[in-house]
Amino acid sequence: MHWLIASRRRRTAKHGFINDLTRIVSFSIQVIGQFGDADDLQSLRSLCDEKELGHEALNAVQRIEDRVRYRK
Repeated sequence: MHWLIASRRRRTAKHGFINDLTRIVSFSIQVIGQFGDADDLQSLRSLCDEKELGHEALNAVQRIEDRVRYRK
């Protein structure tokens, strides 16, 4: 099993796929900011004080809030 994990890591690195959890979460927050709605705001706000993800979460909150206000 260990060789399978190592093999996948090598392939992931070789092909440039995201393999770092923080980068995956950061990307996910960006997607939520782009496509999310008011229902996502509470979860995003809970991340705003996080050292590594706070800035990204705040940007996502602002994008959603701007979009929701624009629709009204």
